[in-house]
Amino acid sequence: MNVKKNKILHLIASTSIGGAPEIVHNLVKYGNKTDFNIHIGTTDDGPYFEKFMKDGATVKDLHLFGSKFSLITIFRLISYLRKEKFDLVHTHGARAGFFFTIASLFSRVPSIHTSHGYSYENKDQFAAKRFYVFIEKLISLKSNKIGCVSHSDKNIALSEKVARKEKLVVVQNGIDFINSLPDSDLKLREFYNIGSNPLVGTVGRITKQKGPFLFLDVVELLLKEYPTVKAVWIGDGDLKEAMTKEIANRKLNDFVYLYGSKSDASRVMKQFDVFLMTSLFEPFGLTALEAMYSKVPIVASKAGALPSIITHDVTGRLFDLDHPKQAVISIMQALEEKKSSMITSAFHHVTAAYDARKMVKEYEALYHEILQTGNSEGSKDRLVNYGA
Repeated sequence: MNVKKNKILHLIASTSIGGAPEIVHNLVKYGNKTDFNIHIGTTDDGPYFEKFMKDGATVKDLHLFGSKFSLITIFRLISYLRKEKFDLVHTHGARAGFFFTIASLFSRVPSIHTSHGYSYENKDQFAAKRFYVFIEKLISLKSNKIGCVSHSDKNIALSEKVARKEKLVVVQNGIDFINSLPDSDLKLREFYNIGSNPLVGTVGRITKQKGPFLFLDVVELLLKEYPTVKAVWIGDGDLKEAMTKEIANRKLNDFVYLYGSKSDASRVMKQFDVFLMTSLFEPFGLTALEAMYSKVPIVASKAGALPSIITHDVTGRLFDLDHPKQAVISIMQALEEKKSSMITSAFHHVTAAYDARKMVKEYEALYHEILQTGNSEGSKDRLVNYGA
């Protein structure tokens, strides 16, 4: 007897390197293929498009990224939803969530939304922040559940009244523990002729959120204590050009290197002596987990969810955003300690609490819950929530 599989659509705007595509990749890779027929609606603009297909998902290029509000994109999505008749849609990020919210007016289907961090927390202008809050509220009206990647994320949603408390569910991100992967083909010490000099590094997009100029502040102060230290940033972003100019202005060209994006960046970070995370706002911090799993000492800002992931002086070291000198002291301690019990504690903490397969099971439990209650309960909840 053949049991009908539920058709699940993951809607995500981009397949470029980032935290949200990696989470979706794990949902595909470790998803229950017996219960669910997994589809991805996205944009073919990055390496995760091929990864999704390789791990068994049916992938559709809907051109969700690159345009703002496009009627053509909306009509394309409506047509896709009507043709495929999905049982449930999981939207990832504000752009995908917004497009689906509009399209769902013409094609009713239960849904869950994960923002993967409320980006408006990083907006300086009041009007811009209120606009993004409004978009997230709109998305919540059409969502049966809102997935929050951390308790910090949930608290932001509650404070901004994005959705009612009972609709918000914390599903902490997890990483894929693969010990059999070979080391990266990129050898940083050879590539930059670093030799045995201390190497401080980070992995992430070069955007305001990740604090690239704070990274330079810390390195500049560190050089006064460790004149031979080198620093590398793995990743690209809209502030790369500005960061490059700032490195030249500060005469740091011989000490700070911007490598660009690397698909196996999580394996490159094994070569760091210290992982430095200077995020101004961090909804979760997957790279923090990857550094801890790679047994690299971590020094991170007290931003967003990072203090809930890293216990100061137990699994890593934390510093206040307005005190970069604290980061310098912590880096110096890490360099002098080399291998310590802190690294072992961090490794055991990550493997015990942040397994991607655990995250997938928690999301799939939500899928089953939503599928059992159906659209009627979701509609009623949305009407009540509209007045929240």
